[in-house]
Amino acid sequence: MMKYTIPKNGTTIELSIKLLFNESDKMLKLNIPTALCSTKYLGKTAFGVNELKTDGSEMVAQDWVALTDDKNAISCINFGNYGSDSENSSINITLIRSSAYCAHSIGDRNIIPKNRYVERMDQGENDFNFIINATSADDLLDMLDYESVIKHQKPYALSYFPTPAGEKIKPLIYIDNKIIQMTAFKKSDNNDYIMRIYNPSRKKQSSVIESQIFNIKQEILLAQFEFKTFILKKNSMVECDLFGKYI
Repeated sequence: MMKYTIPKNGTTIELSIKLLFNESDKMLKLNIPTALCSTKYLGKTAFGVNELKTDGSEMVAQDWVALTDDKNAISCINFGNYGSDSENSSINITLIRSSAYCAHSIGDRNIIPKNRYVERMDQGENDFNFIINATSADDLLDMLDYESVIKHQKPYALSYFPTPAGEKIKPLIYIDNKIIQMTAFKKSDNNDYIMRIYNPSRKKQSSVIESQIFNIKQEILLAQFEFKTFILKKNSMVECDLFGKYI
């Protein structure tokens, strides 16, 4: 069963799939065809984006993949389906691979008994969810990682009924550019605080970092896919290395 959720406004389509699969030694993919030409296939990796092959080879990427001709683009945010391929201007997301466990082939030798039940991967009922978007490359690719982060943070219900009394809590950190991400915030060994800021886009980005708690307001500039680490203390925000040492 496939369920499409189409918005009243915007270009984002949500796709939910409920699949009952009992075949053996089969791979099943979700095919997303496009009309793009001369495409690049992109996939998220840690603190960056990889350009993936477009010859049908199985590729691995985190959270999202995108196909672009540099003018237009189509993206697919996934929730655990990290395998995919691209061929003939299409995105093919790997859903099912029903091979046997610990059964790598050895020539033509038969290592799986044929006269009994053998448990296999991915058989049975499976649920998949994807978020598909298509628009101009500049608009989509710059905001794709931000949209992916938001979609991966599922809302949850909290049985709590606050009153309007009391003092409103101040935000810890405010970043005025939605593209820029705070990927880490932790206490250092000397009781200062470490903050890591990351630019997941293909363009230079600037942002103002503000905190009333630390009494800081500072503009930073990040190159494409660059991250910087800072030491925070009262009235001070100073860049440091990955180990929290001043540069």
